[in-house]
Amino acid sequence: MSVLNIFKTKKLLQNSLQYLFPFLSFILPLLLYVSTLAPSYTSEDSAEFALCIKTLGICHPPGFMLYILTSRILTFFLPFGTMQFQVNFLSALYGSLSIYFVYLTLSNLQKNKILSLLLSLLLAISQPFWELSTTADAFSFGALLFSITLFLIIKKRVYLSFFLLGLLTSHFYFPIVLFPILIWYYCGFRLPLKKLLFVCSSFLFGLLPQALIFIRAQENPVINWDHISNLGEYLSYITRLEFGSIFLLSENANQSLLVNFLIYIIYFHWYLILNTLLVLPLIPLYSFLKQKIFKVTVMQFLGISYIIFVGLQSFILIYINPFNPGTIQFAKFFILPFILAFLLLGFTFSRILVNKYSKLILLTFAVLIIISTVLKYPNFNLSKNNFSEDFVNSALSSLPENSIALTLNHQFYFGGIYEKTVNKKYPSVKLVYLPNYKNRDYEKYHPEIFNENPDYNFLKLIRINDSNKDDSDYVFLTLLSKINTEEIYLLQGSLEEKLYSRVKPYLKPYGVWYKFAKNLFSNLAEKEILNSLNVKIPSYNLTLVQQKYLEIYFLAYYNTAMSFASNNLYQESIEYFGKSTQFATDKQEVAGLIEMIKDTQELQKDLENIITSNDIQKLNVLTKNLFDLKNYHELIYIYNKRMEQLPNNARLFSNLGTVYALKGNYSEARKYFEKALTLDPKLDYVSERLKKLEQE
Repeated sequence: MSVLNIFKTKKLLQNSLQYLFPFLSFILPLLLYVSTLAPSYTSEDSAEFALCIKTLGICHPPGFMLYILTSRILTFFLPFGTMQFQVNFLSALYGSLSIYFVYLTLSNLQKNKILSLLLSLLLAISQPFWELSTTADAFSFGALLFSITLFLIIKKRVYLSFFLLGLLTSHFYFPIVLFPILIWYYCGFRLPLKKLLFVCSSFLFGLLPQALIFIRAQENPVINWDHISNLGEYLSYITRLEFGSIFLLSENANQSLLVNFLIYIIYFHWYLILNTLLVLPLIPLYSFLKQKIFKVTVMQFLGISYIIFVGLQSFILIYINPFNPGTIQFAKFFILPFILAFLLLGFTFSRILVNKYSKLILLTFAVLIIISTVLKYPNFNLSKNNFSEDFVNSALSSLPENSIALTLNHQFYFGGIYEKTVNKKYPSVKLVYLPNYKNRDYEKYHPEIFNENPDYNFLKLIRINDSNKDDSDYVFLTLLSKINTEEIYLLQGSLEEKLYSRVKPYLKPYGVWYKFAKNLFSNLAEKEILNSLNVKIPSYNLTLVQQKYLEIYFLAYYNTAMSFASNNLYQESIEYFGKSTQFATDKQEVAGLIEMIKDTQELQKDLENIITSNDIQKLNVLTKNLFDLKNYHELIYIYNKRMEQLPNNARLFSNLGTVYALKGNYSEARKYFEKALTLDPKLDYVSERLKKLEQE
């Protein structure tokens, strides 16, 4: 072979690599994401986003209108899968394109293409990207907008970069902080007035998708969050007024907010280290300090942006307890800072790849990425995960026709609406959703089932008044009282249990639901409904949201068992407590309840002898057990029998008053509390209970 042919072959190979690496940076993540793609709705917002894309609806603030419009157009060109699967696939596409633009940006920051490819692939298998690219979520689209923006910034495309920053800000609000940093990066704040006007115009033009929210809301789409009808409501919507502020939640935190802020910053960096093969950030740190790379303007821009983004995201999260976040998906809040972190890593890492060990380092790096991918694959594989869809269909199919079903569960509600709207199921079931105590969308969606005024007689009966109209209890109970039907079904759940506490006497377990009725005379569970659900624990990993469904299954069996126990049906109670064990996080607690029921059975068999012989020890054990099992009927019988023996015992009257209060019979409770105080005016705790009863 001639020297000329060798040169041509080498040149051809170089040209091939020029296109091969960018292609690999896109196609490898896409293949990975598609192989682990969820077939249905799995994350908190996935069903909501699919519905909004299907119907061009208005989803929760800030609306994500550019994501909705872009995805709606792209779904027209996808000839495969259900609507939910198509939208999930688009997340994989957006995530892969984000990685592609990160590769291009890294290649412009430093010349080592292999390093750029490896870092891009490492970012692709990081938790934020992999997790958010396998199910419908606006954050993967936001990552794409951000990666394109950074690429244009590095390429010095001034007006385009400001336009993309405007689009990104219309999608997420906080990237607006890049605006002044970007002006400094381009010209050190010495921008001519004419150019400044063009820059501002480009940015404002990018914000136009937000204006489309107002226009579309006037057409009243199927999903129409907040039902915006005027500019005042529009401003409340885009400023997230119903959630309190820009913060993710507005409730007061128990911990110091500064402590939470610092914890989230530490948590983010630990999270970053775990997703960068543990030691990777430490290697370029040496290069960063030794070679004073921070003097390079682009590194200053990336570094300042990184610090601000990490700080801002941590600030947004400060009202959430970092040690008990519930179903909050932290990965989505770290996805943009992750991109900045990897660009900084690439620029600094390249400075140490100038010695004879550079090829060995890159080879080791590639091997570690492959090993990490194999190890992570089972945890991120959602390809067989239909658990949310199965739960929603199982729960809705257990309801009678023409039911009104109320839930506080975001995914369940939109999953149910998805089944009703897209799959045309459960046409007679009306779903009511209470996302927060300021939202009143339910009355706009279903005006036919709500009375104009609440049932004040019922509110008075359950001791609710107008003293605190902003209280979530008040909003929920007023909502219940305004529904013009006798029976309502309430989805169970740990959060819901606290909210349902005032109406517990009017609830009875009904599978995974409670049946609510104002004229309910028995709380005895309908076990056939629960038995028909055919509940099975899946073999695959569940998302945080789906783990809440396991909790609902536990509560369904637990509350059914308690219902039987409270009605003296102890064998049935033991059976269903046993069934709840498979879903229990604390199996010892359930085992303890089963033992307590067995002890109670034995004591009740000998009840008459225990009362006659005045066996205080056994009576105390029995009454405590009956209180724990909510067997109020048996407690009333025992206390009445005891009062025949001890008619002047004030504590017996007090205890009986407490039982009636727990049953919701406040008039009887007041009568026995007053009698107890007549017998013993020094019982301060009884005075407090009576005072509380009067205040409510």
